[in-house]
Amino acid sequence: MATLLATMLVAQQNTGIVRGVLTDTSGAVIPAATVSLTAGDTRKTAVTQADGSYTFPGLPSGDYTVKVEFPGFRIFEKTVTVDAGKSIEFPIQLIPSGGTQAVTVSGGKGPELSTDPSKNQSALVVAGGNLDALPDDPDDLSDALNQLAGPAAGPTGGPQILLDGFSNAQLPPKAAIKEIKINQNPFSAEYDNLGFGRIEIITKPGSDQLRGGLGLTDSDAFFNSRNPYAANKPGYVNRLIQANLAGPLGRRASYLVNFAQRTIDNTALINAVTLDPTTLIERPIRSSVLTPRDDYTGNARFDYQISTNNTFTGNYQYYRSDRDNNGIGQYSLVSREYSNEQSRHDVRLTETAVLNSSTVTDTKFAFTQISTDQFGSNTVPGLIVSGAFNAGSAQVGRASNLWRQYEFQSNTTTIHGPHTVVFGARVRYTGITDISPTNFGGTFSFFGESDAPVLNANNQFEYGSDGQPLTAPITSLEQYRRTLLFQGLGFSPEEVQAMGGGASQFSIAGGNPLARVDQTDAGLYVQDDWRIRPNFSLIAGMRYEMQTNISDHADLGPRIAIAWSPGKTKPGGGSPKTVIRAGVGMFYNRFSANLILQENRFNGITQQQFVVTNPDFFPSIPSLPTLLSQQQPPVTYKVQGNTQALALRESALTLERQLPAKTTVSATFVNLLATHLTTIVNVNTPLPGTYIPGDPTSGVRPLGNAAGNPFVYEADGFIKENVTRIQITSNVNSRVSLNAYYQLMFAKGDADNLGSPSNPFNLMQDYGASSFQLRNYFSLQGTIKMPFGLQLNPLFITASGYPYNLTIGSDLNGDTIANERPAFATDLSRPSVVITPFGAFDTDPLPGEKLVPRNYLSGSGEWNLNMRLGRTFSFGKPRTAGKNAEKRYKLNFNIDVNNVFNHLNPGGYVGNLSSPLFGQSTALYLFTDTSNNRKVTFGTNFSF
Repeated sequence: MATLLATMLVAQQNTGIVRGVLTDTSGAVIPAATVSLTAGDTRKTAVTQADGSYTFPGLPSGDYTVKVEFPGFRIFEKTVTVDAGKSIEFPIQLIPSGGTQAVTVSGGKGPELSTDPSKNQSALVVAGGNLDALPDDPDDLSDALNQLAGPAAGPTGGPQILLDGFSNAQLPPKAAIKEIKINQNPFSAEYDNLGFGRIEIITKPGSDQLRGGLGLTDSDAFFNSRNPYAANKPGYVNRLIQANLAGPLGRRASYLVNFAQRTIDNTALINAVTLDPTTLIERPIRSSVLTPRDDYTGNARFDYQISTNNTFTGNYQYYRSDRDNNGIGQYSLVSREYSNEQSRHDVRLTETAVLNSSTVTDTKFAFTQISTDQFGSNTVPGLIVSGAFNAGSAQVGRASNLWRQYEFQSNTTTIHGPHTVVFGARVRYTGITDISPTNFGGTFSFFGESDAPVLNANNQFEYGSDGQPLTAPITSLEQYRRTLLFQGLGFSPEEVQAMGGGASQFSIAGGNPLARVDQTDAGLYVQDDWRIRPNFSLIAGMRYEMQTNISDHADLGPRIAIAWSPGKTKPGGGSPKTVIRAGVGMFYNRFSANLILQENRFNGITQQQFVVTNPDFFPSIPSLPTLLSQQQPPVTYKVQGNTQALALRESALTLERQLPAKTTVSATFVNLLATHLTTIVNVNTPLPGTYIPGDPTSGVRPLGNAAGNPFVYEADGFIKENVTRIQITSNVNSRVSLNAYYQLMFAKGDADNLGSPSNPFNLMQDYGASSFQLRNYFSLQGTIKMPFGLQLNPLFITASGYPYNLTIGSDLNGDTIANERPAFATDLSRPSVVITPFGAFDTDPLPGEKLVPRNYLSGSGEWNLNMRLGRTFSFGKPRTAGKNAEKRYKLNFNIDVNNVFNHLNPGGYVGNLSSPLFGQSTALYLFTDTSNNRKVTFGTNFSF
């Protein structure tokens, strides 16, 4: 036994070990790849584990050739020298032959250009230290990613997040994220959405060694500045505790577990104008109210190497959120509050199979369930005084929503010479069960009047020189004041209305609160990435999509993109200095299942909704049988028979240039046409010129009065958009890296998605600026390594204000929607003319007068500077040998400051002429936390 032991010890001293991790150029690990080690006639092989690691033990001293061939990547081959008794760390990074690569925001030799169509320099990859520099708080992290991505192209409502390739993802804890790719490969057929504005998150695998961490993040009102729109400063608290643990489960498996708990005493700002209950004098309310919230997040990932060529990854994520005082804020008073509870379960399974030396297949399955319960009151009728205040109950009732989705994907990559072909399919099923007793208690609305009698200080009529009562527009609050005043004096409903009072509208719903919907959509794609010449590459792809519930079952999405480097023709001739890219493609957004749910609910049978114009029974609530007996037809919703999915045709031209000082610049021009935007149209709106405001019985309706107000989802809107995007990435030196982004946007159309036209008979009347148009947007993000091991990460953002609509606030055409716009006044003597700082507007437009364009007004420009300062201390025995070996323990301290200079960024501008707050800013801009103008967050993390 002693002799055997001695022999083993001598053998160990005379041999060495080669180990490492196999990754791609973005840092993502590559499992199930074969690594070969050759010396003369001796050849050894090892298969990378789920975490990308490989090991060659017991190697005699000498020189070995390490070689890796893996589909989608160039062949790696390099020599390594093994010394007796030593362990050599030999990480391997594979370069895609036609795969993806992007600009990584980090220090180093600087980004290099490539003619691969997918390696667009307008993209970002955030990993490693730059990922650590992002905020730990999930809400702040989401905001930071949106800001880095920039405004999304098209009317889709912001960037799309993909998690490990799955849609409809919940942002995981930062500790579970390995890397983030932003705006990469915009014309790939693998994705259904536009590439500009896409955020791809890749989670961490398990570890071959025991690793873990514990972190605490805290922000308190004591260190933060008050919201300047509020008269008080409540006790804001945002505290996050998180922990993670990773390690091996035998030789073939590994795990990663994360847990996070957040306690948030957030605030909601009430910025409204009400009436003193005794004197009926206007009384402004500017107050912040606590909205307590508790969040719990946990996720677990399991990686298992089934065989040499097959790996399995399972991921489960749980999220729960309990919130109180929802529904409060802006115009809504405390009486509108309700609470809600939400839980979410996500299961994601992936199996990767290496079919042969040139083909890899991923098979994915995901299940998501979101359960939401709301607890509110609908026993007290709601009260909406447009643009002034909202009171009464929230009209939520005891509501619940169960949302389930199943997703299946299969994606295959195969290489044939200069061709890299990818193809696959995705099928999703969505099921919604919804119980919604919304507005079962009824709601009274006051819109204001465009032609009301003028009253003197004694609330008596004022008369003109002709002996007739003078008229003028009045605000919604004045209309409400007159209602209370004259009702208190004993006036009849008819007399109250004659004095300019009375509600503008009453709505109520009833019937069965339960509604269901099922929807399935599918997408098939194929794409060929063809390197035609060393300086010219082509991506040509096709995507086919379809869905149930609408008649549009064949949406073809051809996509093509090229990349050309003038002058570069020889392989291995170095990276190009100039790359020109061009691409064009069709993209589609699925028609929302929630709209089908609305159709199923308000079909005239399941649930009944009634709208009464100029009701004479305020504040009494009539019963549904009473409304039926009065032959009040219910409101219905229906999807137009020829409805099509929102279609987006996008084309782009890009110039990329390598500059001195490790700098690249990318300039992109994007042209986008969005068609088939869904609008909500009352198809029984009275014919133009036949409706008399204030007289609900007037007007010639195309379907007759008995048809009531049928709303139809019509896919008739369009938007034209031109965007110029400039991005500069510079690794100034080993300590400083910067990324600057600028965007210039022009977007116009005749509708916003899910908006309602001001004139159902002429959608082009609404042609104007799109509500998402952010004319100018600039961001500057940096990493600065300072003395004493400190790291500073600034993020500066400035942007133009968003446009907002100028409306009268009254329903002038009888479609029950108060979104009509005034005309530019041509006769200032008319009583319907309102003089404002923005000009003179006629609230009762004459025939032929030019209407104010949609979204005519614009908010002020904004700017904001966020800053993160951190320091990491490393100590303990190194995990491996070598000069740059990672030490066992790390302790990080950081401080995040949102809005360093406490700059006021006004937003929430009011464009309703009937509002007493018209033209004013009522809220903070989106760049700043709505609870604090400046927020300071302290964090510490310990890892091993």
